[in-house]
Amino acid sequence: MLSAKNIAVIGTGSSAKSFVESFGANKKLCFYNSQGEGEFIGQQVRHLATLQKDHYDIVVVAVYDYAELTEQLDKLTDAPLYWFNAVSHELTQLSDLYGDNNDHFIAKADVLTVVYDFRVAPPTYDLLNFLVRCKLEANQQNAQSLEVIFCPGDKQGFRKDIDFFSVEEMNFRIVNLLLPLVKLVDPNASIFLAHSRREARERFESAPKRFPSKHDFLRPQPRHFFYELFEFMGDKQSHMILNASAFYREKVNQWSSSRGLNFTQTVVITLRESSAHNARNSDLKLWRNIADRLLTSGLDVVIVRDTETALLPLSWEGIYEFPEAALNVHMRLALYEQVRFNVAVSNGSQALMSLSKSCKYLLFGMHNTTCTSNTAEHLKKIGMIYGNSQRLGAVDGQYLCWDEVTEVNVWNAITRLMTEKKL
Repeated sequence: MLSAKNIAVIGTGSSAKSFVESFGANKKLCFYNSQGEGEFIGQQVRHLATLQKDHYDIVVVAVYDYAELTEQLDKLTDAPLYWFNAVSHELTQLSDLYGDNNDHFIAKADVLTVVYDFRVAPPTYDLLNFLVRCKLEANQQNAQSLEVIFCPGDKQGFRKDIDFFSVEEMNFRIVNLLLPLVKLVDPNASIFLAHSRREARERFESAPKRFPSKHDFLRPQPRHFFYELFEFMGDKQSHMILNASAFYREKVNQWSSSRGLNFTQTVVITLRESSAHNARNSDLKLWRNIADRLLTSGLDVVIVRDTETALLPLSWEGIYEFPEAALNVHMRLALYEQVRFNVAVSNGSQALMSLSKSCKYLLFGMHNTTCTSNTAEHLKKIGMIYGNSQRLGAVDGQYLCWDEVTEVNVWNAITRLMTEKKL
């Protein structure tokens, strides 16, 4: 730089004056600013828009805070462009005009862009199956991270046939369930909530790496079922990729320590109390009696209510409630992974248990002919074969019970597994 003789200087203030004093000797200098008016050091000031970069050896930005000039300077980035720091009197090349620091971030070529299409997909824990499928696909393509596009559906942004949730409830689920699930699967993921289907389609189709490779935006195919993971199980790839972060484990441990709970002797009961498919809901009287029996056996019990009822206390004597875990999927997973075992009826959040090797659980009430997602035929498609004691791909400590959900049957199943399986 010091050998340059012909220099364009952008700036006509104190920084420019300091540059002239430091580096201007024996140089041919021309001065520019955004107004193009007046004189500076005996020369007529030229308008920045007229700067022809190929007329100079280098271009020096002698403005301390040049943020307002970046749009104009961006047109000069293929020129030898330097910045003069009037505080340190140093001259540095402007190779990163906007301070993007691209080397600190994942390159676009290393990102797998995926689309969750609300034309066919629900705003539920089903997203978790899709995200895990996408992360496994990213691993195969040597992609470091995900970009998740949420494509709006046709009924106020959601699927037409969902009438058991209000639009407000579904928007609540986007913010408090779906977005946290993305970060649970991939902490580095980027998220794009598209305003329109066209916006989602154009963003998806411009991505260098995509899943599905040819998403049908006209008639999308659902990709949110557990059977999407079967091919990875067959290839001996673990689909159980969920792990609670150290940060949330510590949060949950603070909660338990302040209450004197020992997680190795704690059972979590997750209740289903939803307005959707309510035939699958938990019988509160039954589970209160089961909780009392566990207390009598010397175990502590923590209740996680349904998200819909999370802030309504049950106030069961001697039994702890953890509403924060009902409202925060990161805390929920951290709780599930650290306790002795979990019991629940079939519900959305059991997806967390099924996709973490660290969760021990006993799940009841999967088979329910009144609900299309709980028929024996559908359950088989998602790895729950009627009568089998474990879901496809499950590990030790993860069990299903197909007996009718009665107090006697639930208690017998719990005691049997505690005795035989050392649950």
